[in-house]
Amino acid sequence: IVMAKDVTERTLAAEKVRKSEATMSHAQQIAHFGSWEMDIYNNEILGDNPINWSDEVFRIFGYKPGEIKVTTSLFLKSIHPDDLESVKRSLRDTIDKNEVYSIEHRIIIPTGEIKWIKGEAELLLDEKTNKISKIIGTVLDITERKKAEQETKINNERFELVTKATNDAIWDWNLLTNEFFWSEGYEKL
Repeated sequence: IVMAKDVTERTLAAEKVRKSEATMSHAQQIAHFGSWEMDIYNNEILGDNPINWSDEVFRIFGYKPGEIKVTTSLFLKSIHPDDLESVKRSLRDTIDKNEVYSIEHRIIIPTGEIKWIKGEAELLLDEKTNKISKIIGTVLDITERKKAEQETKINNERFELVTKATNDAIWDWNLLTNEFFWSEGYEKL
């Protein structure tokens, strides 16, 4: 007796999934955007739960993809000390109040460099028990945006100092928004 089974359809489906995953991985690398998921045990999010990171999350955190075993402890150790409590509070609120996790904070990567990230996550419930089973989320590297914001703030402060120091009459009219700006020197005229 000879039996044969055509697996062409299954092979094509597997190839399609592989290509889709490769495309997603490449897109994440371009955008400095990654995804992660963590199983939740006993509703404890701050324990030592294993976390699955996409390749880009490894790179954002300064590691080669798959280089280390990622746990909640490792994640928390990477957070800038000044941001740690607000991240923990946000994570607890996600579990306790079923809130969406959404926060911008700093991390310190192994080289000592400080990066800014935006994290977003939601809970998934077990279909049978309706209890929290995992949390899935995203990480976006916003370091360049934060640097640009800081540079803009410094430039605005310098401009303000110059306009106050010179007593020159300076005005600006934004034709698109019809907003006016005038310096203190202009107001004194």
